[in-house]
Amino acid sequence: MKVDPPAFIGSDRRQTTDDNIQKKVIMKNFYDVLMFGHFAKDVLIVDDVERESPGGAVYYGAPVLRRLGLNVGVFTRGAEKDFHYLDELLDLGIDITTQIGEESSGCVNIYKSADMERRICRLNGFAGEIPLDSIPRDLSAKVIMITPIIAGEITLPTLIELSKRAPIALDVQGFVRVPEGKELNFRPWPDMVEGLKHVTYLKVDRAEAEHITGQTDLEEAARILAGYGPKEIILTQSDGVLVYAGGEFYRGPFTPRSLDGRTGRGDTCITSYVGARLTHSPAEAAQIAGIITTMKQEKHGPWDGYIDPERFDPKLVYGENGPIDPTEAGRGMLEIMNDRSENPIPEADVLENLGVDEKTSKGFASIPNYQPNPERISYKVPEQASQVNMSILGKQVSPGSGNKAWLWIVGAIVMVVVAILCVCMAMNVLGYILG
Repeated sequence: MKVDPPAFIGSDRRQTTDDNIQKKVIMKNFYDVLMFGHFAKDVLIVDDVERESPGGAVYYGAPVLRRLGLNVGVFTRGAEKDFHYLDELLDLGIDITTQIGEESSGCVNIYKSADMERRICRLNGFAGEIPLDSIPRDLSAKVIMITPIIAGEITLPTLIELSKRAPIALDVQGFVRVPEGKELNFRPWPDMVEGLKHVTYLKVDRAEAEHITGQTDLEEAARILAGYGPKEIILTQSDGVLVYAGGEFYRGPFTPRSLDGRTGRGDTCITSYVGARLTHSPAEAAQIAGIITTMKQEKHGPWDGYIDPERFDPKLVYGENGPIDPTEAGRGMLEIMNDRSENPIPEADVLENLGVDEKTSKGFASIPNYQPNPERISYKVPEQASQVNMSILGKQVSPGSGNKAWLWIVGAIVMVVVAILCVCMAMNVLGYILG
């Protein structure tokens, strides 16, 4: 379905030419979707075949939103010499504000499994934090997507402040994927309990869900995650997306004919789901996300807008009006800015309202020496999810799911022991009678 653009507040900051007269106007400060996160300069290795590729959720996800007819803004950071990677987005009419970092973020993604479900990620660079006080106070959207690549891009105060402006869609990978030297490892997000209170749409993949909840049952993992506050859980795995919303589960299957475009699967899924949710129900959005993510996985790079009519009805994605030409609106605007805005919001002001010490909070986001403090790591579920039981060791286990196997084993052992005792007693009685 084609979505009409919102009535923008202001216009743009780029230089425009009209009848040979240069005039400067103010950048749009309201979008359908506004994305925060680094673009990446990645290295992909599949079966020992290596190639360099742009990446990150802003690279894979912003084109999806734009092709769905939405007005999209991106707030990112990277090395100036790598800004040419942003040309693809600008050509689609996506507006970009970028800060200059000493280097661009990036990962070496090594795939081993046939289904490409699991991968080894190694650090290839880190562009630094996107500071809260660099974000203009009036910048907002219908939905704000926080989609970092690596822990440390976005801090808790930034998340909280942005949640005051619009519903937040958050990809947890940029909070639990922690650099340790050149390795990227799953580690607890120390501020998770507080952070997820401010999230509306939470995206996790299977490995992240298992890491955070201790559950291999994905439905149970989704329930646990929802207990922290997010209204909708978007959980991806190799065969599709599982959505938990309003106490119900919805699915969008992935049925790609090849996995040439496996990298960017999760970014494509969360952006297509959130984009569709602006005009569709959770069930419909899950179906749309499944279709778009299926098509994306068959081709390297961002989704190009194609829907195979032999397998899917394009009207499910585009509505009766069909696909739009995202280039019709002209090239997007690019603004290169300093680390500080003219009217900043100090992080200390945000943290003071939460009773969190600024030095302590920022210490958790330091890169590359990220050292989680186990004393602040908590997986306790808020009261609204009190029906979920907690096991010791910090993992969450619900009744009747993760413990079922152990209960059956213990029960079987008890029954065997009882049976042996009964046989022994019977033999003693029989011996006594015969004797």
